[in-house]
Amino acid sequence: MLKISLTDQPTFTATVEVRFDVVHRFKVTFRVLDDETMNAITRQHGQPDPDAAWIAEGDKQLLRQAWIGWDDIVDLDRQPIPFSDSARERLMSIIPIRVAVITAYYDNLAGARRKN
Repeated sequence: MLKISLTDQPTFTATVEVRFDVVHRFKVTFRVLDDETMNAITRQHGQPDPDAAWIAEGDKQLLRQAWIGWDDIVDLDRQPIPFSDSARERLMSIIPIRVAVITAYYDNLAGARRKN
């Protein structure tokens, strides 16, 4: 049985792994974007290209609309960093974090992949 609202956008939570010196894990909450929104992003920015992560304006646009929350992100004093648009922008500017988050979004949409 599928229980769903036809008026609200579904959301889901995914675990993101970022590798720096060690693996760091945190939870991200996403809004599932509809076809119209995804098509508009693609028309404006082209198809996602994981080989060009440093110029991924389309990924940033997608994340600005889809990435709506997080858990387990703390500052150097281990104090939780609350979700905000400005904090999300800062995290998206760090390429390994942005790539890990956008990958988690696509991988968790029914196992979808960005690009073969």
